[in-house]
Amino acid sequence: MLVETDKGRILFIRCNGREFHIELSPFFLCNLPLNTSRYYKFIAVVRDRGEIDAEEEAPDIPSSFDPDMIQTGKAKPLLSEYLFPEIHQCRLESENDKPFPIYMPDEKSEFSEPLCNIRPGLASELEQYVKFFDPSIVEVLFRRPKQALDDMPTRVLADLDSSGEKTTCFFKGFGSGEFISLEKELEAYLRLLKSNVVPEARVVRLLGVVAVEDGRVAGLLLTYVDCRRENDGILDGIYLRRTPIPLRERWASQIKEAVQQLHEGGVVWGDAKADNEKTGTKEGDLQGVERIVEYLFSEGYESASSDDEFDSASE
Repeated sequence: MLVETDKGRILFIRCNGREFHIELSPFFLCNLPLNTSRYYKFIAVVRDRGEIDAEEEAPDIPSSFDPDMIQTGKAKPLLSEYLFPEIHQCRLESENDKPFPIYMPDEKSEFSEPLCNIRPGLASELEQYVKFFDPSIVEVLFRRPKQALDDMPTRVLADLDSSGEKTTCFFKGFGSGEFISLEKELEAYLRLLKSNVVPEARVVRLLGVVAVEDGRVAGLLLTYVDCRRENDGILDGIYLRRTPIPLRERWASQIKEAVQQLHEGGVVWGDAKADNEKTGTKEGDLQGVERIVEYLFSEGYESASSDDEFDSASE
């Protein structure tokens, strides 16, 4: 990830459970045309792609991030290791068109921890319905262990009822400045927790809150939805023309049923994309459902060609 700052640009690289903040600026490449040219090309590539693909063979992998140990179950990465990684501050300089890194161990990071304050009253009310978990007791779960080296996790395990049995949850994190959206989302889930919506309703629920000792919130533990293709997938990111009509009909039926169950339980969905004046009302919900259904059937079905099938199988 590349971030613009007053000093220039800072490149964030996460590798083997560590995070490197590399300060980049043409100021440190003064009168060095070759490296200055490379610098601007590099910045353009990162901006376009959003990340850099690299085959890292970095030594000294912490055991909890070792893909082989994760594969065998010997290592269990914790959410705290991702939220609060070991940070190394560096700066890229150059001399005689030869780049070299400068390690700055005493330099403080300009970026805040991914934690948000919420109102004490809201926290107290939530604690009546769900548990608060320290990130150090939430285990990270990867389908592909190699993802442990760099990806921020969304699939985690937590002991929700103190029974010793861990439940797979979806972790939704929030940045340090996202307290307004965090509180809004928590209030919505709190209304659902207080409602009479039937347990079998196909809606995502709040299962827990991840927070540190001083009460700042890192994120939410939500119902985990297995979106793999064999489980019918999910609407997000679908290729509509490759989605069979019967599957779309099933999705439309599920959406209508879920919204009806919310209304019967005294809850307004509110997330539906309806007219502004209708948002937050049952009528607005129904208009939003209509629009989603219209979208689902806005295109016909085209079966994948053999070439498409070959390409997708090789990914």
